[in-house]
Amino acid sequence: MRFKVKNFLFIFLLLMAFSVSCYAEKNEFIAQWYDFSKVKSIMFYPPDGSEIYNTIDARNAESIAKRVIDDKIASDLSPAIRSYHMDALIKRIVTIENINVFSVPEEEFGKLIYDKLPEYCDLTINVYPADYGLQPEGAHCAIYFSVIDTKTEQEVWSRMDYRFKPKYTIFDNVDPKDICERIMNSFMSDFIDKLQEGR
Repeated sequence: MRFKVKNFLFIFLLLMAFSVSCYAEKNEFIAQWYDFSKVKSIMFYPPDGSEIYNTIDARNAESIAKRVIDDKIASDLSPAIRSYHMDALIKRIVTIENINVFSVPEEEFGKLIYDKLPEYCDLTINVYPADYGLQPEGAHCAIYFSVIDTKTEQEVWSRMDYRFKPKYTIFDNVDPKDICERIMNSFMSDFIDKLQEGR
C-alpha cells in the first residue's frame, strides 16, 4: 500500500510540475467576414518593440521576430502569395509609379505611399513585442499582432500572446529568446495556414 501511495504522489507531483512549467495566455480576434483565401500579397512592417522599457531587450525581440518571419515565409508560404517587407514594397511602388522621392515633401510622400498600398498589397502585418526579459522568477515575453485589410483599413486579425516560464533554481535554464521564438512561430504558422486554406 505504501508503495502505491508513493507512486501516486510521485506521479501527482510530476504532473503538477508540468502543469506550472509554463504559463501562457492568448487573446485573439479573427474577422469572420474576411476571406483570407483571396489574399494575393502581404506586407510586414518592421517589428516594433518600443513598448519594451529596456532597449537591448527590445532590439533582441525585434531581431528574433524578423528572423522568424523571414524563415517561415521562405519555408512555408505559397509562391502564389507575394510577401514584402515595408522598405522593399516602398521601393517597388516608387519605381512603378515613377515617384521622384527628392521632389516630394516627406509628409506628402508618406501619404502617397499609404494611398497606393491597396493597389500593391491586400494585408499589412504589424508585430509589436510588448514584453521581453529575464527576471529572478523566470523568463517572459508578450507579442501583439495586428493584421489590417488595406482596402477597408479594418483589423481582420489580432492576437496578444503572453508566455512565462518560471525559474525554480539557479540551475534552471530559461531564456526569453526561446519563448519569443515559440510565440512568433505559433502566429506565423497559424497565419500562413489561414492564407492557404481553400486554395
